[in-house]
Amino acid sequence: MKRFPRLFIGLLVVSLAISSCASTGPAFTEAEAPLGKTIVYLYRPKAFSLSGRTIFMAFPGDDNSYAMTNGGYYPLVVPPGRITVAGVGTDMRPVEFSLDTEAGRVYYVKVFFDESRLSLLVPAKFEIVDQTLGFAEVRRCSMISKSR
Repeated sequence: MKRFPRLFIGLLVVSLAISSCASTGPAFTEAEAPLGKTIVYLYRPKAFSLSGRTIFMAFPGDDNSYAMTNGGYYPLVVPPGRITVAGVGTDMRPVEFSLDTEAGRVYYVKVFFDESRLSLLVPAKFEIVDQTLGFAEVRRCSMISKSR
């Protein structure tokens, strides 16, 4: 009978730890690109493995940094042309991604960790996804906020 309280406390601690690794900002709302601009949704779909890893991102024209947590997204409204997003993961490896954009278009860029390489040194990756998949995944995310 002593085993039940220990098991319950252990499960409670694990569930609290896992739930704290997710984004808790406002739910997804679709943004409209102002005339002559483009929207790039950077998002990290919810995943169990490597959910505690965070990528600290810097966006063009913004002096703040943002913590791209599990289940988080951020809408970049930028002028058309080449944009570069930079960051550093919890493994301290720098990551960078560039994309050529066109005015009036919406882009979805998935940020993820390669789950086939479960180790402490798994770098973050970026992938441009199509409109249908991107919208379906980003709408299950919450907006991330400034880290500093």
